[in-house]
Amino acid sequence: MTAEKLIEQTERRNKDADAIRKLWMSLLSAGSATVEPPSTVQLHLWLRLFSLDVITYGVHEVAKKWARMNYNMDANHAVRHASACMHSFKKSLMPPRPSYLENVRSL
Repeated sequence: MTAEKLIEQTERRNKDADAIRKLWMSLLSAGSATVEPPSTVQLHLWLRLFSLDVITYGVHEVAKKWARMNYNMDANHAVRHASACMHSFKKSLMPPRPSYLENVRSL
């Protein structure tokens, strides 16, 4: 990978991380109650693992849970819940893999 492509990729990830942070703050702040946004490292990790659609889904799910918990949620809990939602949503989007029996029967 050339230096230009690496710089371009880093700039794009930084912009995406800022967009996710803004979405987080818009959904997870109500008056004096706010949930601290994830660290930049966590946002970049999510961007390596998931598409923006999947990350957006996870942030929206955290906002729903935050409301159900009467706007009282620890930032660490919020990040863990968002990650779990993202993993399960990504898994639901993937086509099912053939089972062991289906593979054996096809032989």
